[in-house]
Amino acid sequence: MKKFWKTLLSALIIAISFGAFSTANQVDARVKFTRNADFYKNEPENAKPSVLSTITTINKNGTMIYDADAVKQKDVIAAAAAHWNKAVGINLIMSYQEAHVAKADADVVIEPADLPAGIGGVTGYDGYVYETWQNIIKIANTTLDAASSQKGFVQAVSTTSHEMGHALGLNHDPGALMGTSGAAELANGILPAIPDYNVNAVGAILKDLDQLYPGSKPITIPNMTDGSAYRDAGTTEEILPTDRVAQLVLGVDHLATRNFNGGTVEILSNENVYQVGRGQVGTTNSFNLTKTKQPIVTGYMSAGSQRYYQIKVGSQYYIIGGGSRVIITGDAYRDNGTTTDVLDPDLISKLFKDDSRLVSRDLTHKTIEITGNEDVYQVGVGRISTTNALLLTGTQQEVLTTYVKVNGFHVYQIHVGDRYLIISSDFTKVVN
Repeated sequence: MKKFWKTLLSALIIAISFGAFSTANQVDARVKFTRNADFYKNEPENAKPSVLSTITTINKNGTMIYDADAVKQKDVIAAAAAHWNKAVGINLIMSYQEAHVAKADADVVIEPADLPAGIGGVTGYDGYVYETWQNIIKIANTTLDAASSQKGFVQAVSTTSHEMGHALGLNHDPGALMGTSGAAELANGILPAIPDYNVNAVGAILKDLDQLYPGSKPITIPNMTDGSAYRDAGTTEEILPTDRVAQLVLGVDHLATRNFNGGTVEILSNENVYQVGRGQVGTTNSFNLTKTKQPIVTGYMSAGSQRYYQIKVGSQYYIIGGGSRVIITGDAYRDNGTTTDVLDPDLISKLFKDDSRLVSRDLTHKTIEITGNEDVYQVGVGRISTTNALLLTGTQQEVLTTYVKVNGFHVYQIHVGDRYLIISSDFTKVVN
């Protein structure tokens, strides 16, 4: 008798596929190059967590039909197809028998293969594919043979779903399907959900299907989501346990408070990129966001006293790390105090502590020359960099405000381009 877990998966497959394949059409294309198509045309490149390849095996009818006759473990292949079909909300992947087409008209052939150790599956002919040829997915015999156990079955379904993702047109990304972030779930015998950004990527191909096949009818999948689904729209300063952003795991840290100071974040080097409800989706390098300036929607302080920022890129909302690798611009990060004494409610009063705490300000404008490397701070942020790193050493800068610390040392507020910066005075001299 079949094990209970296989029965459940079989029920899932039947529920998804019931009555769905009787109207499938004959196919007339297999591998199709997508390099001349303009998918995601309403989104900039750095708003796409998924990475599209230059081919797809989706046919002109918006399906991908497979021939898995050579595979004994057909329940693995059927479960992987059902996994995708449930995720996108349409009958996207099916066997040629279910599609009622000839075996030769399948878009992709799935077969067992003796692959090198550690390789669960591959797509294409030794890394190559040819337009109009049938695509090929090879699943390792070791992967298929292990499907007799529960964890082995789940791993085989995950591997096959991954290779189907390649055939649909996806490259590797950091996610649970096309990357490795689902490893913990797989180790516990749990099939990771297909990330919705992978669903969106396939949905984008289907929505613009006529770009690949002129005259084809565009298909809108019901499970397509937009950027607002991943925005933290909370309005309270304290992040509540019921807020979705409270569930965002940042290593061993989590977000604790918000601010709505606005401004712009200048990303100096590589930062992790997160989305609410998704977790980490990449890095600023992988999204081509490093060395760019992005508008701040929300600022955050974590329980571990680290700063994060929610930014908007295209229609997508991302959360990135702060600290020494970003610079914030905007009047919200300027000390506009006018009193001689630095008062406790002044935001800048929190910048230094103990003997370094600021006690007074002088609004007399002056010019200083930065003769050596100084630490650089920002109001409401903390230490962000050095004058060497920001190419300020050796320059002259206009001073907006001079501050005196408890210990008698000075610091200066300067305005460089659209940045308000606080610098130490160890290696500065007044020019006038």
